[in-house]
Amino acid sequence: MAMHSASSSIHPTIHPVLFYILAGPYILLWLIAAPAQVQSGEEIISTLKYELEEKRNQVHRLQDDIEKCHVLIEDNAAKLKDNEQNRVELQEQTDRCQSSVRFWKYLFWLILLGLVASNYIAPKMI
Repeated sequence: MAMHSASSSIHPTIHPVLFYILAGPYILLWLIAAPAQVQSGEEIISTLKYELEEKRNQVHRLQDDIEKCHVLIEDNAAKLKDNEQNRVELQEQTDRCQSSVRFWKYLFWLILLGLVASNYIAPKMI
């Protein structure tokens, strides 16, 4: 049984010309697509100032939106309170009406029973 020495390599090698033929177009595309753009310090500062101003404007818009939401929440809370008050008043009126209807219904039946008992209606029906 033959032993392979550590210096012998099983990995295949590729000829450099073949490598550049195969990889060359990809290397060129990479170099063209990502050209090194060196910005001056002034350009970087100008870009950062612009981005900072955009962020400030965004913060102001968000603050305005938050303020509008607070106003809407307060309005809705006031409306909810009014609606609850109206509901309570309506329930009270409904209860009074139901009590009144019950009273008149009982009074009607008492009068009717009293008339029947006094033979007021019974003789006329015969």
